[in-house]
Amino acid sequence: MCVIVDLPKGITLSYSSLEVCYDNNPHGWGIMAVIGGKMVVEKKLSDFNSFKAAWRQFPANVERAIHFRWATHGDRNDDNCHPFEVTPDLYMMHNGIIRTVEIDNKMSDTWHFAKHDLGDPNIINSWGADAVTREDFKKMIEDCTTGSRLLFMDTQGRVMRTSTWSKRYGAFFSNSLNFDKKWKGNSVSPSWRSGGWGEYSGEDYSYGGGGFGNGRGREHYAPLQTSRNEPPAQRGFSDLLPYGQTIESNESQDYTPKHTEDGAPLYTLEELEVMEPNDICDFVMDNPWEATDLIMELLGRNSAFPGIRRTA
Repeated sequence: MCVIVDLPKGITLSYSSLEVCYDNNPHGWGIMAVIGGKMVVEKKLSDFNSFKAAWRQFPANVERAIHFRWATHGDRNDDNCHPFEVTPDLYMMHNGIIRTVEIDNKMSDTWHFAKHDLGDPNIINSWGADAVTREDFKKMIEDCTTGSRLLFMDTQGRVMRTSTWSKRYGAFFSNSLNFDKKWKGNSVSPSWRSGGWGEYSGEDYSYGGGGFGNGRGREHYAPLQTSRNEPPAQRGFSDLLPYGQTIESNESQDYTPKHTEDGAPLYTLEELEVMEPNDICDFVMDNPWEATDLIMELLGRNSAFPGIRRTA
């Protein structure tokens, strides 16, 4: 399950409160804060006394984030403890499960998302240095990680939390189960503990087509990848880019129909008739408004955007 605890400046918690979080999630801990203009991170798979020793080094006059891990994917080791570096200026913690490709089965789903998905330079650079202040960045993360809660902190000390958090003692908790000492992981589905969703590298989880077709609920993260075996550089990441951008050009797309330089439509219905289905699919995804106009034409209705050409 995991829990993230976000403590704003000046907020402190008793060791007994933090120990409840640790007892319920004993597979590693991590702390991050910006101190003296630098991101300071401590994380380790160790006991609560080690956590306390590290915690004492973080002053209360800065915002601090703590993560206690309950392992569902990847090995139990220091490397899989949170936070994870997205870029040298941006770090993240995660509570939940993100369905993503598997590059290394020893590493967690969060590591894969931070390093190989969101952390891809083509993706994260497109959001800019102020990503954690952008509502569209937050919405994108929430759309791609349904059911999860994430916390981002940049080297300016700015924090972004996704989804809904519980507030107690002035601190924010990514889930409220950790207020109860009796929980001890009992609410975690047995399938998580026995492998279940943790074994997510099979072909059931390949991208494309119907996304995740295993009937285990909503898709958590389904970018436009045709196979989990594609190397990261060849993946399609449209779901992680600002609206209207593509990884190929990183240029803003038109919000209304694209046209050639002489003003003619990019494609006609006759041209689409001889295109392969995959090419048609790519065209629709890259040019939604042009596709809308062609559908209107096919239905015998007027253009949806007569004489209008707006750009992002």
